[in-house]
Amino acid sequence: MASFETGKADIKPEFHEVIDRAGGIIKQTPLIKKIELSGRTDPCIIHTKEFPSNWELSQAWAEAIRQYIIDKFGIAPERIAAKGYAETKPIPSNATPEGMYKNRRTQLQIIE
Repeated sequence: MASFETGKADIKPEFHEVIDRAGGIIKQTPLIKKIELSGRTDPCIIHTKEFPSNWELSQAWAEAIRQYIIDKFGIAPERIAAKGYAETKPIPSNATPEGMYKNRRTQLQIIE
């Protein structure tokens, strides 16, 4: 759904369009009772004042997308869960810079 720079939890402007499409679908589809936004990171160790580890960073990514959708579309907060998974569920291999870039993301999953 969205990708982030290492060590930052700011939504890149180029991802607003895809997030807006998802938010519109959620708003227009009351049958979607609950979704989960899951934050994922690459395995590079992070330790900053704001994000002591990838766990906090991945949670912040999921929360950033959650809050954006809630604020922009007026969706009830209880319909959207945010969960950080750090580097525990990579899609491509983290052996290349491209793979690590693709693993810095937030995904949306319908859970109810």
